[in-house]
Amino acid sequence: MQKCGWIYLFLVAGIIFGNGCKPKPFIVVGNYTRQTQTLREALSLRPDNTYEHEITYTNGSSFARTNVWTVSGGVISLRDFYDTFDDISGKDVFPPVIYTSIDFEPQNGMLVRDFDRGHYFQMATNK
Repeated sequence: MQKCGWIYLFLVAGIIFGNGCKPKPFIVVGNYTRQTQTLREALSLRPDNTYEHEITYTNGSSFARTNVWTVSGGVISLRDFYDTFDDISGKDVFPPVIYTSIDFEPQNGMLVRDFDRGHYFQMATNK
């Protein structure tokens, strides 16, 4: 094989295999919602690593919180976050509980804590 052929072969192999080794970026900045029979939550993750979280219960009560979020190892951590979900019972709680930090995993346009029990935020669609 000629010298140019080998160079071309290595260049193509590098492009194919090199791209497979890079982690795929995920975009988490945006607006998310979670709605159940007892509440509606709106979560906005801003580019400056702050978040705004609003909760409205069907009984008319509402709660709001703003703080910071970070990403580490593919996990989104929200500091001083209102949690409306009881991990043991799998049900919504009233009033919400403030946790020092709560983690979500980004998956297919969602921020997931416990998908099977319905504890996840869905990325809001802009219409």
